[in-house]
Amino acid sequence: MFASKLKEWSILPVIAFLVYSIIGLVINIFQFILYVLIAPFSSSLFWRVNYFLIRGFYQQFFLITDWWSGFRMKIYSDPEIQRKILQRSFDERALIVLNHHYELDFLFMWMLADRAGQWNCRTYAKDQIKFVPSNFTTLENRFKDTMNMHVSPLWLFVIPEGTGFTPENLKENQEFAKSRGLPILEHNLVPRTKGFSFTASTLDREKFSCVYDITLVCGKGESAPDLLSLYKGRGTDVNVFMRKIPLASVPVGEKESGEWLMKLFKEKDLIKKSFIENDWRRLKEVGGFSSSGCITPQCGRRSLVFSFTVLSSVIGFLAYLVISGGELAIQVACLVLGLFWLGFTLIV
Repeated sequence: MFASKLKEWSILPVIAFLVYSIIGLVINIFQFILYVLIAPFSSSLFWRVNYFLIRGFYQQFFLITDWWSGFRMKIYSDPEIQRKILQRSFDERALIVLNHHYELDFLFMWMLADRAGQWNCRTYAKDQIKFVPSNFTTLENRFKDTMNMHVSPLWLFVIPEGTGFTPENLKENQEFAKSRGLPILEHNLVPRTKGFSFTASTLDREKFSCVYDITLVCGKGESAPDLLSLYKGRGTDVNVFMRKIPLASVPVGEKESGEWLMKLFKEKDLIKKSFIENDWRRLKEVGGFSSSGCITPQCGRRSLVFSFTVLSSVIGFLAYLVISGGELAIQVACLVLGLFWLGFTLIV
């Protein structure tokens, strides 16, 4: 009880927010330098180096998710997928279809990637940020180049809903679906099919072998996790329903692939509804899931050690600067903490 109260009211979340902002800024500076110096001459080398920077950035959050907040990831799947996760032995290129329901979906993606030992990930973003060095790929301009520059296993995340799931968005989406004669979903938004159809028709099917359908459901009857609950140490169960679908079963045509995606989201909707209602018989029928077919893999030790080392090093260095700087440094530190407290309140 005391520990939870400490997390709620202590200054530690603000300090963590400050430190992660500094780490993120430093990594972004390195990304920009590499983008200017290396990318024009060797995009493949740039992405290989950027892979480690991206991994280092997201590993910083695992100390908060797994140790501070106590998030627990429970994965429901068939034995083969569970074996690959436990052995960290994913060796294929795969398309990942994910629902977008929570503010922390991006973090859950990386939690799953860490537990699966798969850090070579990409996800779509708006075309306006195509020149920003990150783990995003744009839909039109650099898709093929991004796919060809990797020789190692790769996960390409596709989030067809396009926008976050809220009661307001759900109501508008249901009205839109009704007007267009589309399926009316209860727990998902009707997917936008254009990006998925483009992907299905463009992927090199000799290199990409399968689709992993992933449905996220956080807790039961709990408020949706967000950055505030994360920093204040309010953990929850992240339930992952994961199944493998051969890419050969996904049609190439725009209309056909769109209809295939609609059918998939009707199943995802039923999966979430069945889990909320504790209907394991229907979960078995829809995706072959069972309450006993669940694993709870832990974050990789290297990720936690790396995160703790970097976090403590930055905090130690900042403390040294404050202590050795005298009264003026202490005043500046108080001012900076105050500003970050304000920023933490406004942003988080």
